[in-house]
Amino acid sequence: MLKRPFWLLLIFCTGLMAGDFEAVRVETGPEVDGVLDDPAWSSAPPVRSVFTQFNPVHGEPMSDPTEVRILYDSDAIYFGLLLFDSAPERMSDNLTQRAVYIPGDWIAVLLDTYNEGREVSTFEVNLAGSIMDSKVNPYGEWDYSWDAVWDCATSRNGEGWVAEFRIPFSALRFGDEEEQVWAVNFQRVQYGTGENGWCVLSLGHDQADIDNFATLTGLSGLSRPVGIELRPYGASRVYGWDGEEDVETDLNAGVDVKLGISADMTTDLTFNPDFGQVEADEEEMNLSYYELFLREKRPFFMESSETFEMPFNMLYTRRIGAVAQNGEVIPILAGAKLSGGIGSDLRIGFLDAVTGRVSDGDSLIEPLSNYSALSVRQSFSSSLTYAGLYAVSKEVPGQDGFEESRYARALGADFRLGLPSDLVMAASVAGSWNSDSDDGHAASLAFGRMGSGLFYVLESSYLSESFDVNGTGYTTVTDRITTDLDWHYTFRPERAFQWIGFGGHGYYQVTSGGEITGRCVSLGPFMRFSGGCNIEANIGYSGSRHEPFEGPSGHEYPEGFDFWVDGSINWRAPVSLWAGLGGGASSHGGTYESYNATLTLRPLPAFSASLGAESFRTFGEDRYNWEASAFDSRDSRWRSALLRGSYLFSPDLSIRLFAQYSRFSLDYDLSEESVTDQLRANVLFGWQFRPGSMVYLLFEEMAEDQEGEGLGSPSFGAFGKVSWFLSI
Repeated sequence: MLKRPFWLLLIFCTGLMAGDFEAVRVETGPEVDGVLDDPAWSSAPPVRSVFTQFNPVHGEPMSDPTEVRILYDSDAIYFGLLLFDSAPERMSDNLTQRAVYIPGDWIAVLLDTYNEGREVSTFEVNLAGSIMDSKVNPYGEWDYSWDAVWDCATSRNGEGWVAEFRIPFSALRFGDEEEQVWAVNFQRVQYGTGENGWCVLSLGHDQADIDNFATLTGLSGLSRPVGIELRPYGASRVYGWDGEEDVETDLNAGVDVKLGISADMTTDLTFNPDFGQVEADEEEMNLSYYELFLREKRPFFMESSETFEMPFNMLYTRRIGAVAQNGEVIPILAGAKLSGGIGSDLRIGFLDAVTGRVSDGDSLIEPLSNYSALSVRQSFSSSLTYAGLYAVSKEVPGQDGFEESRYARALGADFRLGLPSDLVMAASVAGSWNSDSDDGHAASLAFGRMGSGLFYVLESSYLSESFDVNGTGYTTVTDRITTDLDWHYTFRPERAFQWIGFGGHGYYQVTSGGEITGRCVSLGPFMRFSGGCNIEANIGYSGSRHEPFEGPSGHEYPEGFDFWVDGSINWRAPVSLWAGLGGGASSHGGTYESYNATLTLRPLPAFSASLGAESFRTFGEDRYNWEASAFDSRDSRWRSALLRGSYLFSPDLSIRLFAQYSRFSLDYDLSEESVTDQLRANVLFGWQFRPGSMVYLLFEEMAEDQEGEGLGSPSFGAFGKVSWFLSI
């Protein structure tokens, strides 16, 4: 054990033994100013303890103690934390964007409001006042797409620093019992010592073991406000092309409404929403036959997104309000969402959205459509045991240009059984019905161990040839029987390493007729050193296979080996680097090589920048040349350079830069080389002038390749948006 003064070890031991916290009710909560001198705090007994390190030395006490106070009133729960630091000159006050972690001094409050280990809400702040919030599931996965409306403040003092939280009950969901017992935990990151510690340390290798929290008592008579939250917005766009006189403008306005029905049930409504993304999707290489799967970034769909997770990707919300064939965004006229719980075990969600028409001249290319989704999930004795029923549909009524009505519908069900020793068994079934194709079905069965240390999942699935949920979801290949195995083993050696692991992946895929369409296995180690460096590597083998989508009738491809290795250094330092390289046999014959690197700079507490570069090349692939109507030898090359930068004037006021240049080339022996270039850049100014209320100003330029003649005249755009959060 590390040497510690006797008093510090005593605090550490008593903190571990306490394990419980009690909230004290007050008539009026304290003012949130980062200083715990409000009279209300005098009624909250402090709980002082030394947290336990998750890393770099697992199980050892942190260098300095932390003191916690908890209050609540009729509207919110308050946390006051004193974070002692024996070397305050080493504390870091780096600013960062919301949900973007950077090294610094952080404190996180984690709340399981049902005390069931089903889901945890996290609220995090660093010394500079930058915040993050997320949802954590039973597998230790953190989802930072969730944004709540809450308040906090921080300040330095002679002994370290102070963090003060106000979390409204409207940001949480909980049961309707008169006396509430929640689960709570605290995570602290101490920059000067490089320590990451927890009030209650995870029993396994995942940081957030949500079945192993302290209890929070003293809560009674709670009520989630059954009120109305409004987010009206106004937006304006200006866009055009250099060298042309025509400049287009538009004005828009709408409102999002949240209705609190009960402590655990809300309705979200949106009217004429602005679903344009302030931050554009990064351009990615795509050499597959399938569209890219894009991450959802729109707040209306991210709210309660975990409720709408369905088997076989039955619901892919990027389908709603997607980009039409002519490049125009399909407008969403209105949307409604009901989500929450009935009791502590039954979760329901209902989503409905209406999208408008898109025309290209006199031709209607996207008709008026209605999207619906229903999710019902019943949990049982364990947080890992549940049964779910799901339904989705896209209905296109008959209209001018589309005389006949059309539909795309799917039903699904899944079941998961939590077993002793972290074992899990799961099964899923689904069916699809489309107006323009035959009915289809799908099924899967999985067994695995989801705990830390040893992890594995073996899954077998079947998709019939006509199974298709692309009307509302995301389907790639069909007529497939696939068996997958994922596994890894992680352990903690002494001192030099935070962890070392070894893992692998394998799959075998055939059609119903017995043609092998995929088989591979990959193995490799991964490790993190105590100093923060990471190394990961793997080598893979792919067996010979038939590719049904290559050419008019498919093609056979040979076996081959490939490899990948990457690593990062100095992730806590003002200058850090990540790099990776790989190569070997291409999946379509020939060979490939891949190089990636990202350099991150943080020269000032308020400024950060990163420069990334990527190169991917293939040589001598055996691909079908549709221009020559013959199989041909093909070389390809993708190159991309990406620059991101941000300067934060305060936690609520920032300016960001994004720029990307990409070039993609294809060169067949029987055809001329084709080259596509693109250059995009934007500057985004963001200001949160009150919690939940934002002002955005965006200026962007984009230039694209002009039929192989290089970049053309750039298009430009300016976008402004104001949203206001009101609680009634």
